[in-house]
Amino acid sequence: MSIMAKAQMRLARLDEMRQAAKTGVEKRYENERVKLGTKVESRVQQAEANRMLILKAHRQRRASMRDRSSQSLTRRMARESKYKEKIRAAIHQKRAAAETKRLGLLEAEKKRAHARVSQVQHVAKSVSHQREIERRKMKDQLEDRLQRAKKQRAEYLRQRGRLHGYVREDRNRLPKQAEVLSRKLASWPSLQILNPNLIASFRCWRQFLSVKKTTFALAKAYDELGISQKSVKSMPFEQIALLIESASTLQTAKALLDRIESRLKVSRVVSPANHLSTLDNIDHLLKRVASPKKRATPRSSVRTREAKRVRSVRESTRSPPRLTRYPVRVVFCAYMILGHPDAVFSGMGEREIALAKSAEEFVKMFELLLKIIQEGPVQSSDKESDSVALKRCTFRSQLVAFDKAWCSYLNCFAVWKVKDAQSLEEDLVRAACQLEASMIQTCKLTPEGGSDRLTHDMKAIQHQVIILVNCSKLS
Repeated sequence: MSIMAKAQMRLARLDEMRQAAKTGVEKRYENERVKLGTKVESRVQQAEANRMLILKAHRQRRASMRDRSSQSLTRRMARESKYKEKIRAAIHQKRAAAETKRLGLLEAEKKRAHARVSQVQHVAKSVSHQREIERRKMKDQLEDRLQRAKKQRAEYLRQRGRLHGYVREDRNRLPKQAEVLSRKLASWPSLQILNPNLIASFRCWRQFLSVKKTTFALAKAYDELGISQKSVKSMPFEQIALLIESASTLQTAKALLDRIESRLKVSRVVSPANHLSTLDNIDHLLKRVASPKKRATPRSSVRTREAKRVRSVRESTRSPPRLTRYPVRVVFCAYMILGHPDAVFSGMGEREIALAKSAEEFVKMFELLLKIIQEGPVQSSDKESDSVALKRCTFRSQLVAFDKAWCSYLNCFAVWKVKDAQSLEEDLVRAACQLEASMIQTCKLTPEGGSDRLTHDMKAIQHQVIILVNCSKLS
């Protein structure tokens, strides 16, 4: 028991000592914590005070910098404004001086020009007055001569009794009279002074007569060929073909048709109101009926690559050829259609009938135009009106009617040519198929295309038929 009591007492004392030590430690910890809190709080307050001082100093520095920059900017703007004002004043002074100088120069030049113009006007008036006097004198002299010539001519015609037939005679003698008149005018020096261009025009006329011939001469040369609506119906087909394929016939007809085209262009320029129906562009029809150019295939061994390249460049830069409004071969086709329609047409459908009618109308207008060129204006019946009335056809009116008939005929011819080409292609394909079938039957070919018993003649037939079939497929 005593041992237990001693042990309990010792434990009690130890517990008291532990409690006392614990209490002392807690007191010391609390005291130290209070001391540290007061120190930290004092330091925080000191740091806040320092921060406020630093911010205040920074704001003061920024304010002073802004003040200095604004002052420097103000001074700079003031300097620049003063400099600009000085520059403007100098420019204004220079401009004023230049304007004053320019006005002075213009005024002096104006005075000189006015003096020159007045002098030129005075000289021109005097010269024109003198020329007018000379022109009036020459005009009076020419009028007197013309009146005397008219009286003498009328007297001569009355004496000879040719008063009604002088028009055709004058048309035939026009080139000779023009040549004689040009020579007489060339011998008058006073007329050369009055109008020197008149002599040049007559010289050009004489040169035109000797080089290109007149429209009357071209029409007469074409008439001598003997190609007309009546003659082609009586000629055989082979004779017409030989006649229209000759070089002289083609050259004569082309010269006449080119002249008619040029006269049509001139007539359009002179009186465009009368050619409203002929102003249509027919280039697309001319391209359809134009014959393709034949190109010779040169040997590859002769021409080098460089020569071929140069030729291709030249052909690419070459301008396209001009389309003639009246192709000669198409014009002659109208006569072939009139003379031998059975040989030209494979059948008579709507297109063929329309082409035959338009060809007949075109040939009629063409021959009437040639008659007017050779004999002068004629009287023709007007079919458009109900009453049979005579209408006076002049060259200009007949030229318009001829071109209108040509456009109608060309349109029908182009349509028929396209259809004829298609039918020809179909006939070629059909003939090729028939030849191929006949070859298979004759040579007794197998479905694979081969045969063991082919003679030399059969092989030649097979080769020719294959070539024809390939050509028809390519067409």
